[in-house]
Amino acid sequence: MLSAFLFGIDVVELARVDAALSRHDGTLAGRLATRDELGRRGATPLPVHCAALLALKEATVKAIGGRPPGFGWHRVEALPGRESPPERIAELFAEFHRAAGVTAPELVRLQLDPSVIDGAATALGLPQRTGRSGTAIGHGCWGVRSGQVFAVTALWASIPDPEREVGLQQGETDR
Repeated sequence: MLSAFLFGIDVVELARVDAALSRHDGTLAGRLATRDELGRRGATPLPVHCAALLALKEATVKAIGGRPPGFGWHRVEALPGRESPPERIAELFAEFHRAAGVTAPELVRLQLDPSVIDGAATALGLPQRTGRSGTAIGHGCWGVRSGQVFAVTALWASIPDPEREVGLQQGETDR
């Protein structure tokens, strides 16, 4: 298995998201967010919630080097940040938001579909999975300043090493 830390950053203009939500009569929110994500917005206004989700998901796409084939917004889900990221990642998130001038940033966990893991393999210059599953977990952090949502994501990806798998198929021992 090959492991990697992947980071992404994105900034989204609240006014653009608000205008897009108005133009699409609410259907945009359902295309961008899962039903559960929309249900977790609490008192956060819909445009801010959608802008945060868009920024987090775009930051994830940047971390993996682009949208993999068949990518859809529901393939990355932001979950409540009950589990804190590792200390060094939390420090990096805090530094990013200090530099951006964001107060009270919110932490989330990221749940990634296997197709997103394929994207991470591509970002690392590896072929996509061939029936073997890789894993990826991640955290994100977002906050608002001056009509913009700032988001940063950190992913930990473990992807099968195809060269090692070929060697094992040809009789090498796994040491």
